Amino acid sequence: MRLPRWVHHLWANWNGYFWLPCPLCGGFFGGHEDWEGVIPVGGQPGTYQGVCPECTAVWCGRVKQ
Repeated sequence: MRLPRWVHHLWANWNGYFWLPCPLCGGFFGGHEDWEGVIPVGGQPGTYQGVCPECTAVWCGRVKQ
């Protein structure tokens, strides 16, 4: 069973985790969630931004679009 996003938002706030929009889909995700995806951003080498768990799965080929 997947929890509603508002529950994740509350948990992130209560426990001091980040709650940010995914740069790919715009959906919010938190630092407490299982996410491992990053994408390069900006012009600086080694500059990366986190990607939500759903976009990570798609990007890594674990889910067919």
